[in-house]
Amino acid sequence: MSMLVYLIRHGETAWNHQGLIQGHQNPSLNQLGRQQAAMVATYLEEQKLNFTGIYTSDLQRAQETGTVIAQRLGLSIISREDLRERCFGQLEGLTLAAAKARFPQVFAGYAQDPINTAFPAGESVAQFSQRVESFLEFIRSGELQSPVLVVSHGGFIRIFLAIILGLPLQYRDRLEIGNASLSIVQVAADKNKLLALNITDHLAHIS
Repeated sequence: MSMLVYLIRHGETAWNHQGLIQGHQNPSLNQLGRQQAAMVATYLEEQKLNFTGIYTSDLQRAQETGTVIAQRLGLSIISREDLRERCFGQLEGLTLAAAKARFPQVFAGYAQDPINTAFPAGESVAQFSQRVESFLEFIRSGELQSPVLVVSHGGFIRIFLAIILGLPLQYRDRLEIGNASLSIVQVAADKNKLLALNITDHLAHIS
């Protein structure tokens, strides 16, 4: 059995635009983000695929993006907490530069062990990847029919792709995942395949 999974990152938020760490914080889409959601919804509609379901993170930016897509495709969204972005704890709401200045010792530990080091009140990459694995097991469970849509976050999608491709998790940030981008994977028992990465052609006419 194989599953086609269409992975969509949420549209832009004001926090994205300002370079703030979002994690489990809950900003809504900004005007550009709402435009991006509409454009990816149009793109998916034009593919004329019979999507069987749309699963979204329960955070607002993913919910808003997923709702626009679901309405266009005549689907209902199914929210899942395990599709959330990584929790960055006390770093959330800060820029990366401000976070490094406030928690220099934690970042020093992170440089030595980026997989198992957790930021204050946050998740380590190892903990985060367990959540991603739980959703991957759900996909492999046989409960779903192909193809499915998943609306989540850049960090989640990078971990998901690293796992199915067998990449070391520390290399996940080498995968570019833009706001409202689309990546397509085939999940199978014998061999997973990355069919498309970070499609953004549908956003070309948005300023």
